[in-house]
Amino acid sequence: MLILVQVVNINVDGLPLFHSFNMQLWPVLVKVQEFHKMEPLLIGVFCGSSKPTSVHQFLHHFVDEMKSLLKGVLTLVGFNMLSG
Repeated sequence: MLILVQVVNINVDGLPLFHSFNMQLWPVLVKVQEFHKMEPLLIGVFCGSSKPTSVHQFLHHFVDEMKSLLKGVLTLVGFNMLSG
């Protein structure tokens, strides 16, 4: 059986857009550690007057999508960890 392991780094950090206007941008970036020359990919973003109030609300679409992708990948190689 072939087992492939990829380490995925996820980064979330807010930044103000303007000094005179109360608006912040919170990008979600992902990078596959094994691909050293690959630039981080923007996979989601939140924009508002303050940081997101709930990390669950902010990241739940990303987490659901990652679970779906991992289930498909792990099933593809013949071993499905997520189905128990």
